[in-house]
Amino acid sequence: SGAIKGTSLVMVSSGGDLNLSGKGLTQNTSDASTVVLSAQRDLVLNQSSAASSAGVGGQVGLNAGRNITIGSDAEVSANGNVQLSADGTLDLTSSSVKSAIANVSLLAANGINLNSSTVTGKQVQLETGAMFKETNAPIAVTNSILWGVDQTTVISSGALTTAKTVLRRGGADAADGGIALASAANMSLNETTIRAGDTTQGA
Repeated sequence: SGAIKGTSLVMVSSGGDLNLSGKGLTQNTSDASTVVLSAQRDLVLNQSSAASSAGVGGQVGLNAGRNITIGSDAEVSANGNVQLSADGTLDLTSSSVKSAIANVSLLAANGINLNSSTVTGKQVQLETGAMFKETNAPIAVTNSILWGVDQTTVISSGALTTAKTVLRRGGADAADGGIALASAANMSLNETTIRAGDTTQGA
């Protein structure tokens, strides 16, 4: 537990599992900076911890050879691009992934599950599947908000299910874009609000 801090590059790599607790791993600098967390097996951001880069253009990347789990009240954030990539599944519960001015990508080979979570950025993309491999990897989003200022995209190589969720695109500085949803299997949008072209600032 505790905090790990840096001013240019902070990288933590594990040949097995990687568990981050306490205040997490942060970079507080006015310059562009990068935070990288990498695990050969599972990567877990435990309750109330964070992986963040506050500098202008700062980036955050989380990569796992198996699964990524983001726990309750945990946060992954950057001023620049944010990417979470798992060769297994990606699970977020009561957590947030956000970029102040750039893009957010959540990529998983075997499935994505969001529950009571928020994903925001200039462009927001959720996608399942693996290159050169046929997969049936579902995406399930429950009681959550996906908000890309320019574009919100969700692509599932299996089923796509949403419930009590807001899918949103727009903002004061939004460029041309929209909301794109695609699934290789069934698509079910239950109690889901879709707001495209929205220029308001509140959630």
